[in-house]
Amino acid sequence: MCPDCSCAPGNVEQGEGYVTVQFPRFALYSCYFSPNQPLVEFEDYLLALDESISRRQGQQCIVAGDFNAKSDEWRSIQEAMS
Repeated sequence: MCPDCSCAPGNVEQGEGYVTVQFPRFALYSCYFSPNQPLVEFEDYLLALDESISRRQGQQCIVAGDFNAKSDEWRSIQEAMS
Protein backbone atom coordinates (compact mmCIF):
# COMPACT_ATOMS: atom_id res chain seq x y z
CA MET A 1 0.00 0.00 0.00
CA CYS A 2 1.04 3.55 -0.62
CA PRO A 3 -0.10 5.80 2.28
CA ASP A 4 0.90 8.93 0.35
CA CYS A 5 -1.22 8.07 -2.70
CA SER A 6 -4.42 10.04 -3.13
CA CYS A 7 -6.37 6.79 -3.61
CA ALA A 8 -4.90 4.80 -0.71
CA PRO A 9 -7.55 3.04 1.39
CA GLY A 10 -8.13 4.17 4.95
CA ASN A 11 -10.24 2.71 7.73
CA VAL A 12 -11.74 -0.73 7.47
CA GLU A 13 -15.10 -1.56 9.04
CA GLN A 14 -16.22 -5.16 9.40
CA GLY A 15 -19.79 -6.19 10.04
CA GLU A 16 -21.66 -9.47 9.96
CA GLY A 17 -21.35 -10.50 6.31
CA TYR A 18 -19.67 -7.38 4.98
CA VAL A 19 -16.46 -5.41 5.07
CA THR A 20 -16.02 -1.76 4.14
CA VAL A 21 -12.83 -0.07 3.00
CA GLN A 22 -12.77 3.73 3.20
CA PHE A 23 -11.16 5.57 0.30
CA PRO A 24 -10.78 9.35 0.15
CA ARG A 25 -13.74 9.84 -2.21
CA PHE A 26 -15.93 6.78 -1.54
CA ALA A 27 -16.51 3.72 0.61
CA LEU A 28 -16.35 0.26 -0.92
CA TYR A 29 -18.54 -2.51 0.55
CA SER A 30 -17.91 -6.17 -0.14
CA CYS A 31 -20.89 -8.29 0.95
CA TYR A 32 -21.90 -11.91 1.28
CA PHE A 33 -25.05 -13.56 2.53
CA SER A 34 -25.63 -17.31 2.47
CA PRO A 35 -28.74 -18.49 0.60
CA ASN A 36 -29.21 -21.12 3.31
CA GLN A 37 -30.25 -18.56 5.91
CA PRO A 38 -33.90 -17.72 6.61
CA LEU A 39 -35.51 -14.64 5.08
CA VAL A 40 -35.83 -12.93 8.47
CA GLU A 41 -32.03 -13.13 8.89
CA PHE A 42 -31.55 -11.66 5.42
CA GLU A 43 -33.83 -8.77 6.39
CA ASP A 44 -31.78 -8.22 9.59
CA TYR A 45 -28.60 -8.35 7.51
CA LEU A 46 -29.93 -5.72 5.11
CA LEU A 47 -30.95 -3.47 8.03
CA ALA A 48 -27.43 -3.67 9.51
CA LEU A 49 -25.90 -2.97 6.09
CA ASP A 50 -28.26 -0.02 5.61
CA GLU A 51 -27.28 1.39 9.02
CA SER A 52 -23.61 1.21 8.09
CA ILE A 53 -24.20 2.90 4.74
CA SER A 54 -26.36 5.58 6.38
CA ARG A 55 -23.49 6.48 8.73
CA ARG A 56 -21.53 7.58 5.65
CA GLN A 57 -23.82 10.66 5.50
CA GLY A 58 -23.87 11.62 1.85
CA GLN A 59 -20.59 9.98 0.92
CA GLN A 60 -20.62 7.89 -2.22
CA CYS A 61 -20.71 4.15 -1.56
CA ILE A 62 -20.14 1.20 -3.83
CA VAL A 63 -21.91 -1.94 -2.60
CA ALA A 64 -20.94 -5.17 -4.31
CA GLY A 65 -21.24 -8.77 -3.33
CA ASP A 66 -22.81 -12.15 -3.58
CA PHE A 67 -26.37 -12.10 -2.32
CA ASN A 68 -27.16 -15.55 -3.78
CA ALA A 69 -30.44 -14.96 -5.53
CA LYS A 70 -32.11 -18.14 -4.37
CA SER A 71 -35.84 -18.56 -4.25
CA ASP A 72 -38.42 -21.31 -4.05
CA GLU A 73 -39.96 -19.63 -7.11
CA TRP A 74 -37.27 -21.13 -9.33
CA ARG A 75 -35.18 -24.27 -9.05
CA SER A 76 -31.43 -24.64 -8.89
CA ILE A 77 -29.53 -25.79 -11.97
CA GLN A 78 -29.00 -29.22 -10.38
CA GLU A 79 -32.75 -29.65 -9.84
CA ALA A 80 -33.57 -28.47 -13.37
CA MET A 81 -31.12 -30.97 -14.90
CA SER A 82 -32.48 -33.99 -13.00
